Amino acid sequence: MIGIIGAMPVEVDGLIKTVTNLKKIVISKIEFWHGFKGNTEVVIACCGVGKVNAAITAQTMILNFKPKLIINSGVAGGIAVNVNINDVVIASSVVQYDLDTTAIGDPLGLVPGINCVFLKCQAENVKKLCEIAVDEVLGTNSQAVLGVVATGDRFVSTQEEGQKICRDFGAIANEMEGGSIGQVCVHNNVDFCVLRVISDSIYGGESWPSFQEFAEQAAKRSIRIIERFLS
Repeated sequence: MIGIIGAMPVEVDGLIKTVTNLKKIVISKIEFWHGFKGNTEVVIACCGVGKVNAAITAQTMILNFKPKLIINSGVAGGIAVNVNINDVVIASSVVQYDLDTTAIGDPLGLVPGINCVFLKCQAENVKKLCEIAVDEVLGTNSQAVLGVVATGDRFVSTQEEGQKICRDFGAIANEMEGGSIGQVCVHNNVDFCVLRVISDSIYGGESWPSFQEFAEQAAKRSIRIIERFLS
């Protein structure tokens, strides 16, 4: 069983349509779509934007479907100078940049209970996603990049914000769900990966108009990569 979580319908709807023996199961007001992609058993959910929504969905998925691996897939903002719109980012690890207990002597981003800042994604599946992503962008103007993905409950829209996150954690992209999904998975001893396609960049003008323009296109690319991974 592999679980797929996206924050918005555009990030999962295209994948759900390709699943056979599809069954909708509603738990805690969350729609889980269970079925098969080829010979692979899958469960797919749209969690809604933000860390709490993502964590609720991941924990509910784990307790009820017992996935061996959860992949958080969708779009993200680019915060590194060499990451551009439509580039594919595969997380080597995730960090929650807005977790801040530095006032009591902790390092920025330290996750309580786990006692580390960076949560590592499962290496074997990261390698597989990287191989597929490199092939996906072959012959295009895009690239596949491996690096730290930063999560926080904020849509980062300015260079100042994005550059600080990049400096503090060496992160190349930011979003609002992956770090909390990673935290839930670590607590439950479930492997996780994060795959994102860049929909906007702090170096590409106003992030919000860019996101609105490119989010659907970026989401389609992430879905294609997930489809290939599942097969």
